[in-house]
Amino acid sequence: MSICTALGDWIISNEYFGVPIDQEIFNKAKSLAKKMINNPQPVKELSEEGIKFLVECLKDEYLICNEYGSARLEEGGEHHLAYCIEKISSKRYIHGCLVGLNILVILKIQESYAVFEVDELKSYFDEIGNVCQMNKIGITPAIYKKALKNIHKYVIKENLDKGIFWLKNYLTSAKIDEISWSERFRRF
Repeated sequence: MSICTALGDWIISNEYFGVPIDQEIFNKAKSLAKKMINNPQPVKELSEEGIKFLVECLKDEYLICNEYGSARLEEGGEHHLAYCIEKISSKRYIHGCLVGLNILVILKIQESYAVFEVDELKSYFDEIGNVCQMNKIGITPAIYKKALKNIHKYVIKENLDKGIFWLKNYLTSAKIDEISWSERFRRF
């Protein structure tokens, strides 16, 4: 599901940093994400059919990444923020829950660059039972706020793919406060 935010970051990297978009790869990735969003039931049930569906989607994601030559299409700000949070807190979190929370937050931050709607992903996560709440994941608003304040320097230092967090003045203090302390973001 990280494709949903990574694609928005790819658009940002193209507009602000001239990183080319391979439209065929972009469209394949977007179609794969839509396939997942439109089929929550097999994932929720984790039946044999559901597991086969998940493996098929993961295989397709791998093949698209392999065709493109990198994970650009499925790793963006949602993963970068997860790495930063884990570095700051020295804790490890359930990957899908942390990245799921970050997907919702990044979609809000991306604003008009977002390829998918935050409510669409929130509904999907609710349907499959993915917990995307800070308190249930074990992240305090203070840790989240610290990660958001440090993410710009972190992505540059680690030389991660360009995206929303490479834009120095895009993530304002007011926006950080809204995200890290807002009841809406804590209860995703």
